[in-house]
This record gives sequence, C-alpha cells and structure tokens, in this order.
Amino acid sequence: ATFHGLCRQLLLERGDAAYRGGLIDDEMRTAIMADALQLVTDPGDLSVAAAVAGVVQAKQALLTPADDLSALPVAPGPLSAVYAAYQRLLRMQHLLDFEDLICETVRLLASDETWRKQLRQRFVHIFVDEFQDINAGQYRLIRLLAPAQADICVIGDPDQAIYGFRGSDVRF
Repeated sequence: ATFHGLCRQLLLERGDAAYRGGLIDDEMRTAIMADALQLVTDPGDLSVAAAVAGVVQAKQALLTPADDLSALPVAPGPLSAVYAAYQRLLRMQHLLDFEDLICETVRLLASDETWRKQLRQRFVHIFVDEFQDINAGQYRLIRLLAPAQADICVIGDPDQAIYGFRGSDVRF
C-alpha cells in the first residue's frame, strides 16, 4: 500500500466515527480553506493558495495549529489561526484531507498504546520502497508501527529524490 492508502485503511478499520467521512480533493480543500479565511478575524494578506500550501507543509511536518509554524515560509501568525479554522471546518463535516490520513494515524498511534501494540503485532515485517522520498510524517509512522524487533527493509537512492516539494528529506 501507499502510506496514505495504508493510513486510510487503518483509520477505517479503527471504526472511529470521525474518520468515516469523506476524503476531500484539492478543489474541495480550496473551498474549505476559503471559508476558513473568512472565519479568521485578521488573516492578513494570506491568500487561499498560500494558506493551503502552508497547512500542507505544516501537516507534512506533523505540526498542529498550536505548534510553532515560524519555520514555514508562510507568515506563522495568520497561518495558525487559518489552519485552526480549517481543521474545525473539516472536523464539523467529518472530512479529512490527504495529509490528515498520515497526521491522524500518527497522532492516534502515539496516543493509543493498545492500538499501537495491536498494529505492531500485525506488521512484523515492513518494507518501504523509494525511501528517499519520505517526509517527517511518514518516517514517524514507520517508527510507531515498527517495534524494536521488527524486520524493516528500506530501499532508496538519494540521487533519485523527487518529492522535496512534498516535504521529503533524504536525511531520513
């Protein structure tokens, strides 16, 4: 499976009502982000496109609206408020965006020891192809799924890294 496909499957198997909603596409994300900008008292000069890019980058780094977003290229003040409004709108409608698949799975694995143990027993062998293209969220997901004794095989070539725009980092 892809990282996103695996996370969607795991969230659905988990059965939480919050994850039974739909997965939004880029067009719907843009519309919801525009609504989020309208809800924020002072969004500054943050455009919908910049807000989407900032939220995507934050989620790929597993950052929440409450975290320090100053390392992101978008202004952190308005982005935090817009990001928080965007997440509220998603939750109200039981929707997830593409990045939420990994973020929510990582959050739940980190906080639910019972579920993490169940999945670790299930995934005793982990194989990751194109490892040079993983980002912080994907790396954290692997670390949470893999117990110390797990067999992990990764294959990657740093000279073929092509997903830097998606937060991948060959240092992983």
